[in-house]
Amino acid sequence: MITWRQVWINNGNAAAVDVWVIDPLAADTAYIPGSLRCEARGASSTDLCQYTPSQRRIEWRGTIAPDPGATDENTATNEVVITFQVRVLGTEKQSVSNQSSAHWDENGDKHIDRLDPNVANGKAVHARAKARRPVLPNSGFPPARQSRLPQKPKAVHYADLGQLWLEIPRLDVQAPIVGVPARGGTWPVTWLGNRIGWLEGTAFPTWQGNSVLTAHVYLSNGLPGPFVNLAALRWGDQIVIHAWGWRFVYQVLSNQVVRANDTRALAHKTGDWLTLVTCRGYDPHTQTYRWRQVVQAVRVNATPEH
Repeated sequence: MITWRQVWINNGNAAAVDVWVIDPLAADTAYIPGSLRCEARGASSTDLCQYTPSQRRIEWRGTIAPDPGATDENTATNEVVITFQVRVLGTEKQSVSNQSSAHWDENGDKHIDRLDPNVANGKAVHARAKARRPVLPNSGFPPARQSRLPQKPKAVHYADLGQLWLEIPRLDVQAPIVGVPARGGTWPVTWLGNRIGWLEGTAFPTWQGNSVLTAHVYLSNGLPGPFVNLAALRWGDQIVIHAWGWRFVYQVLSNQVVRANDTRALAHKTGDWLTLVTCRGYDPHTQTYRWRQVVQAVRVNATPEH
């Protein structure tokens, strides 16, 4: 699963502009149903946000308000953000590309057609991106051994998700959840410590879809991490997310061991699902974990804390 994220800014006009964004899917990818999100911020607005199966393309139509001089999402206030997820077809493909284009109502007649020079001349604005096929995160240090914890790069920032924490009653686990950014086809989880990491690009915890959480099996000091006993979970066991004064209760439906590059655990799902991932099977010869333990659960209840 790969998440594509586009940010469109109108920094060349003093007034709002009608825009039509088209993003054809690459031949070696498949759209994940329900993953499309279109966010028109500030004074911008959305008229159309859809995936068309017959044409295999994402479309957005709407109005982008002006942001003169803005160069990125941080300096703009009226940007439009489009995100969606795709599944990579086949097993040999390690990276995929994406290219979208935007046409706009250049002549001001309220229509985007060949009367607009950018349409007639094929001079649309293009956005190109390339991403590596994701792998499940490496969430473990060698057991019973002190490891040197490298300095965390400034670019790696774990998002504070507020009063959001995970409870696994059977394993006596209670830990806060933080957001882990996606970087180069995986997620840098080295510095999680005893916290639980929500993998950016999967569904936000308690939202519809498949929310993927990870934690260390062993910490850098060699002691057990939050998910050291994840393999002990059985069908019917409960996992609870505490958030905003509510208890979101999930029931375990499966627990299995998979290869590190088996990304089916990241796939979008219909409904509110929770996937827990950690390392399994430390190999002292290669000093790596050979497998990943994957638990999947579906929400069965949500009740106030008190």
